[in-house]
Parts: sequence; structure tokens; C-alpha cells
Amino acid sequence: MKKLSKVLVSLCLVAVSLTLTLTPAFASFASGEITYIAFGDSVAAGVRGGVRESGSDYGYTDEIAATLKAAGVLSSFNKDFCVSGMTAKLLAENTAALIDKSSDSHKLVAAADIATLSVGANDLLAPLYDYIKTIDSLQNADITKVKEALGTVSSKVYDGVTAPQLKADIETVLQNIILAKEDIVIYVMGYYNPLPTASAALGLDMNVPLKDFNTYIQAAVADTAAKYKSASVYYVDTMAAMAADPSANLVMTDIHPTPAGYKAIAAEFWKQIEPLITAVPEPAEVTGVPTKSTVLINGQSVAFEAYNINYNNYFKLRDIAMALNSSEKQFNVVWVPEKDAIDLSSFSAYVPVGGEMALSGNTSDITAQKTTSVIYLDGQQIYLTAYKINGNNYFKLRDIGSYINFGVDWDEATSTISIDTATGYTTPLAS
Repeated sequence: MKKLSKVLVSLCLVAVSLTLTLTPAFASFASGEITYIAFGDSVAAGVRGGVRESGSDYGYTDEIAATLKAAGVLSSFNKDFCVSGMTAKLLAENTAALIDKSSDSHKLVAAADIATLSVGANDLLAPLYDYIKTIDSLQNADITKVKEALGTVSSKVYDGVTAPQLKADIETVLQNIILAKEDIVIYVMGYYNPLPTASAALGLDMNVPLKDFNTYIQAAVADTAAKYKSASVYYVDTMAAMAADPSANLVMTDIHPTPAGYKAIAAEFWKQIEPLITAVPEPAEVTGVPTKSTVLINGQSVAFEAYNINYNNYFKLRDIAMALNSSEKQFNVVWVPEKDAIDLSSFSAYVPVGGEMALSGNTSDITAQKTTSVIYLDGQQIYLTAYKINGNNYFKLRDIGSYINFGVDWDEATSTISIDTATGYTTPLAS
């Protein structure tokens, strides 16, 4: 049976190579135009994916949405179809509703421009899950039985049933999405080795069977792209990126990525998504309107000098740092003139330079210039929209919240902006 299934893997590779030239039409999007919808399992939903706190719902899909938002092209983001434990079989069943044009699900997908999909790992890892359910703690795991379960996982790739069924289910999911939006752009994730250290310690090579498993996902992508030429369907490899630094990218006692791992996965998607974006020249100057909304930090009213630019609220970066000082989301801001750079350090006490929280009393519209400085967070360059007003850098509040990971909420009824340092940042869902 394994020999026969190796032949099936080879046939999948041939199918993939034959369809590489069948590249569908490629869409492009300008400022604020991309509606993004995500489908998938716990890696998409974000189990253990908190930027700061483990167990929150911040996965690679949220990283993609944040990057699209920072690029100024995100219109809305929805991850209702991302559920921990999701299998390809179940998602194929769930997405059947997309074909019904009267359903809310259909309308949601019909409005989308791009979609991401990551599903199949739970179908393959079922033997490991079945064993884990029999023990009350990982500390009580029987190494022999764990090795046996992982061996069964590997053999399922070649049993002639599991992987071909996965391919069929993924094709069904993709078909259902495309039938709801015929010209949608879909990115499908290939899986990484979730247990490199544990499997190696047990003398098992999980890389080869997982690569062969991914071949079926690639074949599903290729076959769908060939069948539905109005859509654009692409495969995203994540194995190499995650294997580059397993200790940093993976929770060693679990199959899920760390926050760094989610970023690594999102970065692989971004390599393919970025060409979608049409460069739109930004004006050298924009108008800032004084923000009249009430601002609450952990329920307490705080006065800020802030401005609304293009329907987004911009706050002085040092004011936010000062206001959050001594909280669990505190961060420091350092200006590095020789590099024309702004250096942010998370979890660091803010060092005031003077002038923080000052109010000018201005009630008139004001001219703002795009900030050209390079911005770093914990040594890594990040991309934020910022404007200079009267010599100070004003940043989009939601951008700061996304990177520093504090909650930001808006109550339209009371015109209130809320900042919550006890929660993590959540990208607003589609309304």
C-alpha cells in the first residue's frame, strides 16, 4: 500500500507541475479596497497565538490583516470560519452553505477580495489526539505510545485513503468559496512540522511524510486553479520558514506556533499577497481634524490632543507611551537622530522627555505631513502610518494597539475611544 501511495504522491507532483503555467488573472487593489476572509483551523484562529498572552485568538490571519491595514489597503477582515479543531471534512460540509445565495455566509464571501485557508492537520493528527485524550496530563504520557501514535500519523499519509480524501475535501472547500465569489484570490497554506524536537528525540523523521502530505494540498490547489480560471488560487509553503528556528517558532509542548511562529507564517503569505497592492501616491500633506471623542484608559477618562485623519484617530506617540507607563503594556520611545529612526521597546518603562500630555487647546483643522522616519519595535522594523504635526509624530491608535497589543474599542453611540491594557488587540471584524 505504501508503494502504491508513493506513486500517488508522484502523480500529485506531476499534476502540480503541469498546472504551474495555468496562472489565472491576477487582481490588484488600491487604498482601502481589500476585504479579507479567513478559513481554517486553530493555526488560523490563533490558539496559543497571543502576541503577548498565550491562549488568545491572535493567529497568522490576524497578522496578515494587521499588515494589510498597515499598508492602508484593508477594508475589512472576518475569521468566522476559523475554528480550533476544524478538519477538512467538516469545513467542506460547513462551506456548502456558501452556495446558497440567500445565506449570510454567501453574502460574506461574495463581498471578499482575498481568502486564506489552512486545514488538514487535524485530519492527519487524529491518532495522536486520540492517545492524548486518554491521559490527564502530558507529563503522564507513555513515550512508547506517543511514538506509536506519531508512527501511525506518518503511515496515514501513505494509506491511500487519508491524503486523497484530504485533497478532495480541500477541493470542495475551494470550490464552495469560488462559487460564492468567482474572481476571489485564495491562498492555501502548506503545513510545517509541528513536533520537530519530539519526533527527532523518538527517532522519527516527520519531515518526509509531511512534505508528501503537503503534496496533496498542492495538488488540490493546482487542480482547482485549472478548473476555475476566473479565480486565483495559490499554495503557500511554510515548512522551511518554521524550520528555520523551531525553538522560537513553535511551542515545544504543543503543535501550535508561538507568536513569532505566527508572524513567520504570515510573512510567507505576505510574500504572495504584497504584489496585489497597487501603489497609490500619498499626498505630501493632509488635514487633521481635532478629535472630540472621549478617551478612556481602563475605564478612566484621559485628555489627549489627537487628530482625525482620513477617518482614523491619530495620537501623539509619546502621549500614549506616557499614559500606559507602569501598566503591563508599557513601552519606551527613543528618537535616534543619526538614523532618522524611532525605536520602540515593549515591556519597558517610558522615559519622559518633556511635553507629554500637553494640550494646546487648538480647535481648528491643522496640516499634517507624512512621517518619513524608520520605525523599529524591539529591534525589528515595522510599518506604521504616521504624520508629523507641529514637530511631533502622531500615530494611528489602532496601529499602536496592534503592535503593543492593547485593546482598542470604539463606541459610536457615545463617541468614546476605549484603551484596555488588560486585553490584547483584536482587528475589527467586518460589519
